[in-house]
This record gives sequence, structure tokens and C-alpha cells, in this order.
Amino acid sequence: MLEYKDLIERCIAGDSKSQRELYDMLKGRLMGICLRYNKMQEDANDVFQEAMIRLFKNIDQAANVSNFEAWVRRIATNSAIDAYKKRRSQLHVSLDNEDVPEFKDTDANAFEKLKAEEVVMLLQQLPDNQQIVFNLFTIDGYSHKEIAQRLDIAESTSRVLLTRGKRNMIELLKKTEVDEQFYG
Repeated sequence: MLEYKDLIERCIAGDSKSQRELYDMLKGRLMGICLRYNKMQEDANDVFQEAMIRLFKNIDQAANVSNFEAWVRRIATNSAIDAYKKRRSQLHVSLDNEDVPEFKDTDANAFEKLKAEEVVMLLQQLPDNQQIVFNLFTIDGYSHKEIAQRLDIAESTSRVLLTRGKRNMIELLKKTEVDEQFYG
């Protein structure tokens, strides 16, 4: 927070150069979050812009937060959730009973070897509803209850979507490994 304190105070005072500096400092970190929640770069850009608008509308609150970066990440995540909710009306979800996939040690080891960019590319291949639940649960640490409340779905729906997301991630990971072995 100390590295941001003076910059935040200047932003609160309306200094446009400081606002631009803060924007530039946060862009890389927040775009990473936005890309995890969106398949298209344009959508991630829109979510990022919305997050920055929210941040600057509420910049006076930043002076009172103990962990500025966590506060900003939460704003970006909430912006991504809101964008998902807007898109959700176009999604159709089938909730058939399906087996729960189990991550094997080899699957976990393969995930650990992936770079952040590769994980984002795999996440972007998931259906929107699986992508957001996978992100919220696995990466951001939300509980199924919290996810259900945020997305206005049942907890069981959150669990099913996570299960399907895991299964699809495993399949995508296996395909990636086969492609790497075959094509080098």
C-alpha cells in the first residue's frame, strides 16, 4: 500500500497524470484477470475498462483499504462477473448427472508445468459458464455458496459446472500434451 499511497492521494485530488500512471501500473495485472474470464480480447478489454471506471469512481475508498492490490483485483473480478451475467441470457446449460472427474497426479503435474498464458488459453476454450465457475472456485478461492450467490444459480449448479470445467480442462490438457509430442 505504501507504494500506492501517494499516487492514490494524487488521484483523489484529480491529478490526471497520476490517474494515467495508476492505470498503466495496474493494466498488466488486471488484464490477466480479465483474460481469464473472457474468451475474446475485446471482451477482456471491455471488462478491464469497466474495472478501471469503477476503481476511479471509488478511488476515495482506496485510501482506507489495507491491501490495495487485493481491492483492485476484487473490482476486476466483480466486473468480470457482471459482464458474464449480462452474457448469461444467451447460455443454455444442461445439468444431466455425469461422473465427477478425478484429477490424477499426472494431470496435476501437467498443470504445474503450464505457463500462466497457457492456462489462460485453456480456460478461454471452456464454455462461459464453466470458465467463470472454474476461475471463481479454483483460482480465486470462492466457495460454491459464494459462487451461487454471485451468479444467481444453485450451489449444485456451481458444482456441476466446476465438474464439467475440470473434465474439459483435463481433456484440453491431454490434447495439448499430444499436440506437443506429435508436433514438437
